[in-house]
Amino acid sequence: MKTFNGLLGMGLLLSLAGCGGGTEPGFTSIPPVPTLVISSTSYADGGVIGLKYAAVGQKGQNTSPQLRIESTPPGTAALAIVMDDETAPCGKTDTACVHWNVFNLPAEKKDIAEGENLADISGVIMGSTYNGQTGYQGPNPPLGKHYYRITVYAMKAGIAATAITPRYTSSQFEAAHAGLIMESASWSGHFTPLP
Repeated sequence: MKTFNGLLGMGLLLSLAGCGGGTEPGFTSIPPVPTLVISSTSYADGGVIGLKYAAVGQKGQNTSPQLRIESTPPGTAALAIVMDDETAPCGKTDTACVHWNVFNLPAEKKDIAEGENLADISGVIMGSTYNGQTGYQGPNPPLGKHYYRITVYAMKAGIAATAITPRYTSSQFEAAHAGLIMESASWSGHFTPLP
């Protein structure tokens, strides 16, 4: 009986050793789940937004930034972009100033060029912004440094088209479409008007 118990114990130890640690030969770890990542060559994350990307009223060119979208989770059917500003006189969360709303981008749209007209892509819905216009509306603060956040969302499905042009801050979009959002990632920058 002692021999049987000893063999049983050894077998249990060997089986446990084969299941853990990841240092045993032949051990295969579970690959990490992809995490949505965005980047831009237009300006550094947290950096200065150049005049080129600012509103014409700021003597800018109102050029939308370049974006690279990577590691979308499996099952992503569409992408969405929201850019907003929560610096006063803009409000926080639901009362932030909206500068860019793009919905139902194809999931395979991983590269967005500077100044690209995303409205030309079939099925895309362009939302309105703080000034009532659709498409990208660059930084246009009345005074002082303002902070702008671009958030990209990986979606299980696109949002439904409505008779009214949609306009969402990031907090509003997350509340309205929580059941569709799989992951999100943000890229930020700041802009100060010229003296």
